[in-house]
Amino acid sequence: MYFVTLFILIISIQLGSGQNTCPSDSLSSFHSQPESCAFCASVEKGKPIVIGAQSTEKQNIGDQCFSQPIECNPEYKYRYPDGRCNNLKHLSWGMTNHTIVRLQPAAYSTNPNDPPGSQRVSASDNVSPLTSPRVISNRFFPDIRSSSPKFTMAFMTLSQFMTHDVLSRKLREPPPDGCCKNGTMKVPPNQWNSGCLSMDIPEDDPYYNQHEQICYQLPRAQFSTDMGCKLCKIEQLNNVNSYVDASALYGNSDEISKKLRSEFKDGKLKFETIPDGRVFLPCLDKPNPLCFLDSNKAGCFKSTDFGVNQNIQFMALHVVLLRVHNKLCDELKKINAQIPEWQTDEKLYQEAKRILSAILQHIMFGRISEIIFGKECAKIYGFSEPNGENYFSGYDQEINVQTTAEFQHVAFKTFHGLVEGNLLLYNDDREIVGQINFSDWYNNPTFLKQPGNLDKILIGLITQPLRNFNRFYTKALTNEFFKQLNHNKYGADLAAIDILRSRDCGIQPYIYFSILAGYPIAKDFQDLSDRIEPKLIEQLRKTYKSVADIDAIVGVMLEAPFGDSLVGKTLHYVIAEQFRRYKFGDSFFYSFEGRGQFTPGQLETIRSSSLAFLICYGSDNIQHVQKDAFTLSGDGPLEDCSKIVDDFIKQIRMNWMEKSN
Repeated sequence: MYFVTLFILIISIQLGSGQNTCPSDSLSSFHSQPESCAFCASVEKGKPIVIGAQSTEKQNIGDQCFSQPIECNPEYKYRYPDGRCNNLKHLSWGMTNHTIVRLQPAAYSTNPNDPPGSQRVSASDNVSPLTSPRVISNRFFPDIRSSSPKFTMAFMTLSQFMTHDVLSRKLREPPPDGCCKNGTMKVPPNQWNSGCLSMDIPEDDPYYNQHEQICYQLPRAQFSTDMGCKLCKIEQLNNVNSYVDASALYGNSDEISKKLRSEFKDGKLKFETIPDGRVFLPCLDKPNPLCFLDSNKAGCFKSTDFGVNQNIQFMALHVVLLRVHNKLCDELKKINAQIPEWQTDEKLYQEAKRILSAILQHIMFGRISEIIFGKECAKIYGFSEPNGENYFSGYDQEINVQTTAEFQHVAFKTFHGLVEGNLLLYNDDREIVGQINFSDWYNNPTFLKQPGNLDKILIGLITQPLRNFNRFYTKALTNEFFKQLNHNKYGADLAAIDILRSRDCGIQPYIYFSILAGYPIAKDFQDLSDRIEPKLIEQLRKTYKSVADIDAIVGVMLEAPFGDSLVGKTLHYVIAEQFRRYKFGDSFFYSFEGRGQFTPGQLETIRSSSLAFLICYGSDNIQHVQKDAFTLSGDGPLEDCSKIVDDFIKQIRMNWMEKSN
């Protein structure tokens, strides 16, 4: 299948050579723990949540790649774009281009004839290839829609923003005909390009056989060795910093951040004003093969986030955030008109960025964590916080904030199942006025710029029900993903790609992955009956040659929900562990005391913010929203947008106004 690689801007850093020390990482050293009937209550705030992870030394082995000095100013009150020096003891933790952290050792082929980093093979004979991801996708991820009775699609889009904010793969050079020529000719494995990743498409595939596609290829993720760092086990790199800091909007390096600023004037980000006077993200400087516009291939949005144009709802959110930042710059400049420092570009940029980043942290760890884990668990873990002006304690410089392989390649990938194939368009009275296909607007922002459409998309985001979290995917992702690359004839299968990518990055099979949640190692398919329903266990038996072959990303999506969680038990543990790292390993977290802390009044202002405020402030002309934009309003009252905005801006004026000397 023809596929164009997503090209990611890579900022080079110098990597040192690590010591070739390889401590034992046998899976037999893992220990499952007895399950607690009140697990959340047993967790101490800020302490590890997963069970049976490998030692901290093994998790952080990638630190050996960062032997070069890192310069920083410990008194600097703002974040560095690349995440350096957030942790003043471990200066490189969370940095852009750092190796990922592994809770478990990587799982690659143990066949001595395979080169290092080769995909694992079937545990049934240690030779046979694993089941094709496309076969698995067809069997377990059909398009059967069911809607959440509680939540809106805003949860999916904000979760996607968080994902892009904290993780991004670095890819090897795309292999020209490396292992699958144009989707129609398989190349023998002994002739594969080293950067090639391939999967077979069965001859009886109900979709691809119409298009004569028999195989599919992707570029492999880069290894630490590709950047000159020799570790005992190859590791992948994170192309962005690992802090929840809105760097998907602002950039992950000094160089990129500067390119996104508007001529260094008034603190603003670059923007484009279209003929009717509305503001959007700027357009790309030059044509891009991933911009699916017939007449103007430079018309897609320009951003540090390579996926900004990926779907129409995500584009809309980026537009809102850009507008909010620039409006905050105007407000801060106006209320401090008599203070020279507040008239400078740098001060306005950093303070507006600081406010917006804090708002997003408040939303992510307040509301989104409550949806994922349940309100009680989110509170016990220390993710959600009470309103008010009190600071929150818990920063720990020994917590490595770096994104884990298990979170990056499994946990948040499962949220792709929340994507809706048909997007409903609403007017301000919450009347449906149309709908569009999700897959028709990949990498094409033209719809968004048409009068009225931005608000219709945004109202749909907070009005249309979220798909239930389960194993059912829209065909917009399993058959039509980026179909424009193939002249709208057929697209890719994102569910299958996620399975393939998890193998590429050495994720443990499900029976070992689930140890992180305290499950015992399953010796046979029937041992999964404590978490997966019988008919799905039988499907697994027919699909995989061995229970030890089951892909983690498949197994976790078949688990029953865990208590009040949106997700099953294993995902609950793995995602909660990562949220713990993102909060308690971030010295700049908005509610902590220390460098760059907010005043008590400013902290209270941030805690009064919401997604409803962002949408009201950043939309074209939305008049009403529900107070909690993540929750379906039903027939409940809607609040006046002008009041929501006025109330928040009044607090900004009161708490960010400095007295002149």
